[in-house]
Amino acid sequence: MKVYFALYEMTADNFDLFVPLDAIAKRCGISEETAEKALDCLPVQTGPDGTGYRIEGSHMFVPPLLMMLAVK
Repeated sequence: MKVYFALYEMTADNFDLFVPLDAIAKRCGISEETAEKALDCLPVQTGPDGTGYRIEGSHMFVPPLLMMLAVK
């Protein structure tokens, strides 16, 4: 979930942006290998040149919805 929320935060202002793997890993404080494994399980698109990631458009609503449902 950390990778999913980080990717959302990094693309929330620009849904057309593809974020490089190293930026996602750095934001989460994890290795690139771990970030890549997490991304393999998430609804993401890769950039046209095969680098960079963004959440598939129809799934951009999921992180904000989960934040609203969080119980503290």
